[in-house]
Amino acid sequence: MKLGSVGLFWGYILFGVLLGLFPLWKLLTQPSISFRLKASQIFSLAVLTLITLLYLANLTFLPFNHGDDYTSYLTFPIRVLVEGFQGGDPFNQRGIEQGFGGGGSINALFLSLIPLAHLHIAETGAGLLLLIGLAIAHVGSQNLRPWSVLGAIALVLVLGIFIQSTNIASILSGCALAYGILLLFTQSTESSSAPSYQRSIFLGILLAALLLLKGNLFVPMVVFGGSFYIARLLQIQKWWVIKEFFISALALVICLSPWLVSNVLYHGTAFYPLLGKGLSYSGGFGFVTLPKTLNAIGEFTPLYCLLLVCGLAFISYSRSQVQIRFVLLMIGLVILSTALMSLTPAGMYRYSYVILATPSAFLMLSALAMSNRQFEAPIRWLKPLTCKRIFIFIVIVTSVLMLNQTKRVGRNFFKEGLYSRYINTPINLAPNDFLSPDFAKEKDRYIALQNSIPSGEILLVQVPSPFMLDYSRNLIYVMDCPGNAGPRPGPPFNQNAEALAQYLRDNHIRYLAHAYSQWNQQKFDPYFIDSCLNAAGEWGRTLATRQLLVNEQMLELAKNYRVIFDDQQNRVIDLSAPLANKDQ
Repeated sequence: MKLGSVGLFWGYILFGVLLGLFPLWKLLTQPSISFRLKASQIFSLAVLTLITLLYLANLTFLPFNHGDDYTSYLTFPIRVLVEGFQGGDPFNQRGIEQGFGGGGSINALFLSLIPLAHLHIAETGAGLLLLIGLAIAHVGSQNLRPWSVLGAIALVLVLGIFIQSTNIASILSGCALAYGILLLFTQSTESSSAPSYQRSIFLGILLAALLLLKGNLFVPMVVFGGSFYIARLLQIQKWWVIKEFFISALALVICLSPWLVSNVLYHGTAFYPLLGKGLSYSGGFGFVTLPKTLNAIGEFTPLYCLLLVCGLAFISYSRSQVQIRFVLLMIGLVILSTALMSLTPAGMYRYSYVILATPSAFLMLSALAMSNRQFEAPIRWLKPLTCKRIFIFIVIVTSVLMLNQTKRVGRNFFKEGLYSRYINTPINLAPNDFLSPDFAKEKDRYIALQNSIPSGEILLVQVPSPFMLDYSRNLIYVMDCPGNAGPRPGPPFNQNAEALAQYLRDNHIRYLAHAYSQWNQQKFDPYFIDSCLNAAGEWGRTLATRQLLVNEQMLELAKNYRVIFDDQQNRVIDLSAPLANKDQ
């Protein structure tokens, strides 16, 4: 089942451009709209534009994560373009755990236009620009004034800068979709006297799109969608609200259906882990240790403070009891759900950013969108402008606290970016780093490795840079977490090497590529021994233990079967050719 291709993505791009030209043409043909900028506002806009361009340009030179980007997240968009779906690999555990993998499809869309090395700017830029557009639309619909628009852009830039800068296609795009859901509720309160099934369908599509980005966005999908309908039911208290809910749920399921079917075909489960683990056998995916939980709560605290400050400010000046009720409900659900998520591996700062940061941004922009005559100050003698300035000051102070907590702004703008990795290039870059002078030579080594087997044969790889391989020449399976995923009954990680060879042959896999040189160094690395094999959490120990066992099996297989390629780093083993002098 193909859900992506170069031609399909080009069609999406053309369709999006045409959709964007229509409102632009309407705007340009309405001379009554006036948006004159003063010199100070032009200067502010220029500074914001420069900061945005520097931020996005810097992302182009940031390094990818060797642990999971090189083995998984860089291969996903390649697989989408070549095979039509990123999840056609039963051995890639990260592909299974992602759920649906819409983030990989977003990257595949950009990969049809730009080089693979520049996916950072695609990951961040797509969500960032969409958020900026939504923010301008939000304030522009009620308060289209230069300073309001500039403030909206600035707030979105802060939102983008505070997140991590790798594997974030699903995070910033998720913020944009969640923001759209919150905007939809605001619109629903303005015309609540009659049901709107069209809006219900649109909400279902937004919720489905949010979940499709990544499986762990299930929580924000439930929180924002649940807040939407609970608040509407409290407001209207009519049966047709229940009908609206079921229409949204039906639209959600219909949108998810192609992906659910693909997941069943490729992963053995429609949705990991809520509907089964499928071809993943990692185990130990339960609660994390107390220190990790406390660390997660510590990182959440500044965002909790920001959310509470924004919520209190909104409640104090808003005149809509419906929206106040919605905000209170949403804040309660957000804090409760993220506190529970902190107990699990999905409770990390980056995974919780969508559900924590989006409501804060929405509430801050709601203040910017509100005109002075609608503004009701917390203390009657305060003027609206003074009240807004106090509100902005509190938000700035809270943001500074968040800056001290997360320490991500410096990395996104300076560390390991344009200056430190390109202008002042370090001399010890790994050969598979896109900025390394040896990158082309490393790519040639992988091409030589792949050319050692016939075209069309299945190749299973346990190598550090599978994104360098040609996925149109061979069907390639990637063991990103060795021993933790594979066709049923699962890899025999706890048996002898011959059991692994037989398991692979039973699944029509003849050729195995193994980075034996890297493994012979890694298994003696103090970090691997102390922090992985002896990790405090069961889940981490499970991954590392199976990685050790399977890699040792592969070393043994190289002694028992013919090695058809060896460049002193990686080798390819032919599992159909046992050595004559070996007792099988």
